[in-house]
Amino acid sequence: MKATKDMMKATTSSSKVKKHEFKVPTSFDCPVCKGKGTVIVQLNMTRKIGTVHCRAPECKGRADFTSSFVPRLEQPVDLYFRFRDQQETASPPAPDPSATPVVSKGTTGVQPTSDQPTPPTPDPPA
Repeated sequence: MKATKDMMKATTSSSKVKKHEFKVPTSFDCPVCKGKGTVIVQLNMTRKIGTVHCRAPECKGRADFTSSFVPRLEQPVDLYFRFRDQQETASPPAPDPSATPVVSKGTTGVQPTSDQPTPPTPDPPA
């Protein structure tokens, strides 16, 4: 039996396995305005200064950060996390206005003294 080109391809072709390499992100989420992918990090290798800036108009300069860095050791993601940590420690998160305060039932805030008898508690309905 004579081998044809189609038979050769079927027996000699093999699937190549793609390697998925992790890529360091270049744009990040803003911790101030909660914008997705609005923060960019620029590194000036000659001056050894990094700048973090949010491009969202809601921030209006509130999310700007400049810091020194070590060019051979640090990446843009390192400077971003330093910026994020600084933002979290500088301003604690504001309370959520939609959250309702928790009020416990049955307490009046007055503690009975030993001279006063404790009022009887009503039985819960069955």
